[in-house]
Amino acid sequence: MTQNYLVTGAAGFIGSHLSEALIARGAAVTGVDNFDAFYAREVKERNLAGLLELPGFRFVEADLARDAVPLDGIDAVIHLAGKPGVRPSLEDPGSYMEANVTATARLIDAARRVGLSRIVFGSSSSVYGNATPAPFAEDTPAVSPISPYAASKRAGELLAHAFAHLYPLQIVCLRFFTVYGPRQRPDLAIHKFTDLIARGRPLRMHGDGSSERDYTYITDCLDGILAALEWTAKAAPGTVETVNLGGGERVRLDRLIALIARALGQEARIERHPDQPGDVRLTDADLAHAGRVLGFKPRVGIVEGIRKFVDWYEEIHGRQSRASGRAGYGAIHLLEEVIATGRAFADAHHLLGLSYSLAGQADKALDQLDRALALNPNYIEALIHRALVLNELGREEEANTMLRRARSVTTERRGGFHGHVAAKLANQHASLAQAYLEAGGLTEAIAQYEAALTLGPTFHDLRYKLGRLLLEAGRALEAHEHFQIIVRERPSFLDAAAMLGLACYLAGDGLAARAVWEELRARRPEDPRVEAYLALLSRSDVAPVGATAEKAERKKKKK
Repeated sequence: MTQNYLVTGAAGFIGSHLSEALIARGAAVTGVDNFDAFYAREVKERNLAGLLELPGFRFVEADLARDAVPLDGIDAVIHLAGKPGVRPSLEDPGSYMEANVTATARLIDAARRVGLSRIVFGSSSSVYGNATPAPFAEDTPAVSPISPYAASKRAGELLAHAFAHLYPLQIVCLRFFTVYGPRQRPDLAIHKFTDLIARGRPLRMHGDGSSERDYTYITDCLDGILAALEWTAKAAPGTVETVNLGGGERVRLDRLIALIARALGQEARIERHPDQPGDVRLTDADLAHAGRVLGFKPRVGIVEGIRKFVDWYEEIHGRQSRASGRAGYGAIHLLEEVIATGRAFADAHHLLGLSYSLAGQADKALDQLDRALALNPNYIEALIHRALVLNELGREEEANTMLRRARSVTTERRGGFHGHVAAKLANQHASLAQAYLEAGGLTEAIAQYEAALTLGPTFHDLRYKLGRLLLEAGRALEAHEHFQIIVRERPSFLDAAAMLGLACYLAGDGLAARAVWEELRARRPEDPRVEAYLALLSRSDVAPVGATAEKAERKKKKK
């Protein structure tokens, strides 16, 4: 009899591979994904392309935190969906709780209500934090996560234990240790480093390179998930197991970079930066329990795994990258010949500088862009490209100077620039804002976002970030203006509506805050943040932070 499985996160890296593996074994799969905007929808759609042609696969686009779960005829659930990313979770922890905790609770509850008892839950090695002695064993208390993402995954595990205790469920929680391979998310280190090295661009290495990770190749991960699925069919009702899935080897960051560069046959250009908050120094899976419970043993080592990943990357991107490289060097040769004739003009130097930049030769790029600007000091594109090269080299202040110089050039449209130029400048200001924020420069970050919005007033994602920073800086009235603009022009931007209510509250206008939040509750009834916000208004002992200061400031201005 054909087994029917629900795979959540089916459009993702692991989920798409797992769906293919299950169908290859003769099973039927219902895949669910909400195409979270964490990375591009088209990447996930490519992951699904082959699956959608298979007769045993059905896809449902749904948000597990809000929508009904398609469980009809399902024999077991493999729950891989979730909002990924340690560092982004520091900026927006509430959305991680919704995607990783609320969605998990709703899914397990829906399963038990229809009599479905077999569940595999995708957790993370992040739950171990920095305090767990290596190697990380499953029976070590995971009580000190160091990021909201890690906390949300640990909360999912605790939900599994609670439900299995209350109801006759068989649940296995798999703690994944940095899974990599074909289709890996483009923001993850191995994929990102491979892309940067292949294109001759510098990569950012946080720390001194001594941090270590346990990397798991995708086929080993799939072996573990499939074994866990079989375990749920045999386990006694009311049983929960927590199992590590790792690669069996600790790999230093500097060694990982060297392995990728060697596989590509290129040299890695490394920019060194301080450690990132929320990142653990070490992950190291103890696989003894996984061997006993699941018979799990990884088969692909890091050297072979990196070679396989690079082979896939070059199959997908390689021809284009090499062709771009040949074209780039051809352009360099042609432009050098033109300039050598003595017929030097600004466009030739600008294009040569751009070609050098694409070839990874930043110093030569800057030299040619300087020559272009010597011939035409108002050459906006050359100014912007020079700023981009400087920013890639980590020379943010000089890049900022170039952008200010570009802004001073009088043309037309937004901020004195043509629309496409203004958009580029706005995005560059946003990048500088993020850099300032990471360095602790809240005031400077706010200034950069304000400059970005001068050039791109319809970029409401940047306006939303500015509003949140203004709230953080205690400038609630200014934040209120920005959130109000977003809500007026984009009524569907419900997160901005939530922040508008908070800005009203912090500015001392409780009635306006209540009106905003009650309207939002009617539109998003299952959002726990809204209830939490409304609870603020019912607590007479809580005074809005910052309200007193802002009222005093207004009185001061009136005087």
